[in-house]
Amino acid sequence: MVLHDVFYSWRLLQPLGLCVKILTILLRKIWSIVPLINVVFGLRFGYCVRL
Repeated sequence: MVLHDVFYSWRLLQPLGLCVKILTILLRKIWSIVPLINVVFGLRFGYCVRL
């Protein structure tokens, strides 16, 4: 019975692990894009302030 519970919980955790992997990949991509967004917004904001 315990073995069955472990197997069942492992089956439940497997998709969760996949979601975590996808999230980490997305976070890394976002993290690499963030500086670019900051630069773009900084330039726009600086431009607006100058005006």
